[in-house]
Amino acid sequence: MDKEEVNSFIESVKKPETEWSYSGMGLWEKTFYKCCKVLMVLIIGDDRWTVRPMVAKETIPGYGVEIPVDRALCDSFLQELHNDENIDLEMHDHVENRHYHFTVYSIDRFISLVKKWDYYFSHKERWKMSIKIEAY
Repeated sequence: MDKEEVNSFIESVKKPETEWSYSGMGLWEKTFYKCCKVLMVLIIGDDRWTVRPMVAKETIPGYGVEIPVDRALCDSFLQELHNDENIDLEMHDHVENRHYHFTVYSIDRFISLVKKWDYYFSHKERWKMSIKIEAY
């Protein structure tokens, strides 16, 4: 990916600002039904990026999130979760991975979990279509 492609991507993510508020640091927000806020978080790694949602409700602390995890790493992932993240933990299986739904209490915590455990983000060899961002 060259500089022009990176700049094109940056311009494309500005379009949601007509409906989504950009808070800086790769975070867009939109409130639905006056009580539910969805945050779209841009997460950038070594040579890849992803956008992941977080859901916040006025009356419930934390953010509802989902992370797909490689089946072979599920036990290790569960051991890394904090006690308060295990309280409402739900999971469902997909063909190649298991999706975990739970609550995190900070955006930084979610980003660190995605970078380490997200099946599509953390394991480069798993991506069927990967774009490498090269230095420019």
